[in-house]
Formats: sequence, C-alpha cells, structure tokens
Amino acid sequence: MLCSMTLSSFFPWLTFAVAAVLTAWTRKSRPWSHLALSFVSLAVFGWILHSLTGSLVKPSFPDETSAFGALLRRVLVAAWWLLLARTLIVAGQLAFGLDRQHHPIRIASDLGAGVIYLAAIIAILDLAFGVSVTGLVATSGIIAIVLGLALQSTLGDLFSGLAIGIDRPFKVGDLIWIEGSVEGRVIEINWRSTRVATATADVATVPNSVVAKSRLLNRSSPSENHTDTVRIVLDPEVPPLRAIEVLRAATLNASLLASHPEPAITCTELRGEGSFYEITFTAPLTKIASARTDVLRQVARHTRYAGIALAPQNGTALKLRTEPTLVECLKANLLLQTLSDEEVTALAVDVITHRGQAGESIFRQGSHLASMFLIHQGAFEVCRDDGVGPRRVGTIGSGDYFGELALLTGVENAATVRALTAFVAYEVTKAAIEPLLQSNPSLLHAFEEGVAKAQALLDRTIAAQASSIPMQQGRLLDRIKVFFGVMT
Repeated sequence: MLCSMTLSSFFPWLTFAVAAVLTAWTRKSRPWSHLALSFVSLAVFGWILHSLTGSLVKPSFPDETSAFGALLRRVLVAAWWLLLARTLIVAGQLAFGLDRQHHPIRIASDLGAGVIYLAAIIAILDLAFGVSVTGLVATSGIIAIVLGLALQSTLGDLFSGLAIGIDRPFKVGDLIWIEGSVEGRVIEINWRSTRVATATADVATVPNSVVAKSRLLNRSSPSENHTDTVRIVLDPEVPPLRAIEVLRAATLNASLLASHPEPAITCTELRGEGSFYEITFTAPLTKIASARTDVLRQVARHTRYAGIALAPQNGTALKLRTEPTLVECLKANLLLQTLSDEEVTALAVDVITHRGQAGESIFRQGSHLASMFLIHQGAFEVCRDDGVGPRRVGTIGSGDYFGELALLTGVENAATVRALTAFVAYEVTKAAIEPLLQSNPSLLHAFEEGVAKAQALLDRTIAAQASSIPMQQGRLLDRIKVFFGVMT
C-alpha cells in the first residue's frame, strides 16, 4: 500500500515540477504563450489532484492514508491553489494591459496580486489544512487593529502611494516641484516614498503622504519648455523699430531657444535715460539659464555691430557707439588679421557691399562662387540638401563669416545661406585677394593658418558648413597656390 501511495503521489509532483520548469522557461517569451502554458499546467495538475482528493474545492483525505501521504496530498493541494493565484495575476495583467515598468502601475498591480495571494492562502489553510477561517479572521482582525495603530504613518504612505499611482500627477523622469523646496527629476516611485534627484546632485526621499498633501508642480507637463524674459535698456535715440529689428536678429542666432513659439520682443518703456525692451523666449527648463546667457551674448554682439549702445542705469552719461567701419570689420576677421593696415585699406576698395531683405540667398549650395562673406548686420540660416530635401544646419549673424575655403581654393559651395532678416554683408572676392598674394606670396602661409584657426573655433561650426570638408594643412596650402597661380 505504501508503495502504491508513493507512486500515486510521485506523478503529481513530477507534473508540478515539469509545469514549474516550463512556466519559468517561457516567462521571457511571448506573454500569451506563457499564460496558455500556465492554464494547461493548471488543468492537468488539477485533473490529477481531483483523482487523488475527489475535489479541489472540498478535498478529502482518506483515513487509511498514512500521515506522510496525507501531508503530501495537502501540500499538492496548496501548490495547486498557489499556481491558480499566479495564473490569475498574469491573466489580469495581460487583460488590463498593465506595464509593470511604470512604477505607479506596479504599485496597483502589486496590491491586486497581494489580495489574490491572500485569498489563496486562506483557501489553503481552510481546505488543505482544516484551519478555521472564522477564527483566523477574528484573530487577524485584532492583529490588524494593533498593526494599523503601530504602522499608521507607514500605511498612510502606502495608500498615498496607491492614490498617486491611480491619479498619476507625475511619472518617473518628470521634473517636479514639491512644496517645501524639493525640486528635481523623479527617479523612483515605490510603496512608501518618491525619490527625487535634485539640481545639487542629491537624492531627496519624500514620503508619499507628504507628496499627496503638498502643492505640486509638474514642470514636464505638457512639455519641459518654459518661458523666460530678459530686459534690455538701449540708447533712447535709436528708433524702437530699428532696435526691435536688431534684437530679433539676435534671438534668431540664439541656438538654445525653442522655435515654437517664436521669441517676442516688445518695447515696454521710453525714458530719457533709455528705451526698455523685453525679450520673451521659450527653452527647455534644464537649459533655461544657458539660453538666457546665449540671448544676452547675441544681443551684445548684434548691438555692437549695429552701433547701438546699452544705456547705463546709474546716472552716468551714455557712451555713444558707432557702427564698425568696413576696415574695422576686415581687421577683425581671423583670416585677414595678418594683413598690414595698408593691405587692409587696399583690400577694402575692392570689397562689395550687399544690402538685402529677408529671404534672399547670397550663397547657394552647388555653385562655385569663390568669395568670402562677412556679415555686418542681420541673421542668416545655413541649409544643406543631402538628397532628401533641404535641412537647416543652424544660424549665423553679425560678426560671422563664411566661404573662406571657397575664396582660397575654389571648392564647391557646400550649403545655402539665406537671410532671415534685413542684412548688410561684405563680399571679399578672389579678384580682390589675388593682387595681395601676387605682391606678397608670404601671405599664403598666413591664410592657411587663419583657416586652421577658424576651423578650430566652436563658434565657427555652423558657418563652416557653407564650405566643403576641411583639408589637411599641407594640402590646403597646395590648393591655394594652384588656385591663385602663385609659385613659391
């Protein structure tokens, strides 16, 4: 009899082991395949147990069975109920489309799983081991009251976490502000607390009950772009329309600003000591300080080239500013810094001045215009077409220049440069440079060095797109010699 009992008990255990191994093996495969295998294992395992106990809901354990055999059957019944609970949890997650990677959803999912497992344990105690459920509930009620009083704060955090999971005012990765000077990016939401990485490289752990009771700002919703305003005070003698035009060109060259909505420039006050302007712009919250600096840097550059002075606010006299002359612009150019004053003056005679409006293109991709352009005033966009349509590389403006490689080597223009505002630009042509090289061949090395410096500057990244790929120094010098017919 013992041998027969052992064999009859061994088969269910073998079935349970095989089901557990197959279920674990397919866990990382397709979820529905995993669920189907769980249901099949549950049915086969239940059918075998039904033949041993008569019923899974009201199992019977014959008196003639040995104590060891009865214990094995009770454990098998308990295993079946746990397998049922696990199968129901997986089915529920798939049915409701729950993604446990999201921490708020994981809290609700874990709570539901806990309820199912609790019900399974009660069923096991009652059906498999004959423990009175009524007495257990009464005893557990008293224990629950004691634990509830002892863990009141923890339970408050737990249910607040559940409320946060349902309401979802924020998610992992969002930038939030919690009343009480806690601000940063959410890195974790668990049962008890919310963890926030602050700007000072610290991690703040805020209890969920505090989060639920506090005022909250989600800076990532609907987007992380936020608005800021800078105030500029300019020379009151400058007409507002002229000043706004220069400030708009400055914002077009600020690379960190969001394009939508566009920056807004308004004249807020006109006083004897200065005209007050406000530039309102949008930028990602994490870059708002850098964007503000970028705007002020561009304003300083564009007002300098436009000859507009910043008005002092401490009662001192206004220092008048004039536009840089053509000669001053040529001397400030990296490529031409090695020229003597006489050579710059002679070059200025042959420089072509271009004045135009927004939308005009002064440099086109694919053309062979052997000229360098110095931007005196205005803003331009640099666009390239790589065969899938034109794309915007960036913007350049007052003080920038482009086309130096086209001027010195005659390479094909690699981009189109189009004006975004009214502009003034100076064109230095091959015909203007050629007499200088013929009379002073030593300038070849100076030009080569100037191109190398220009290519190395970070601010030249966008403007350099208008030329071809930079060449090695030796090869560049050879190209300049051949292009201008200079032999040294």
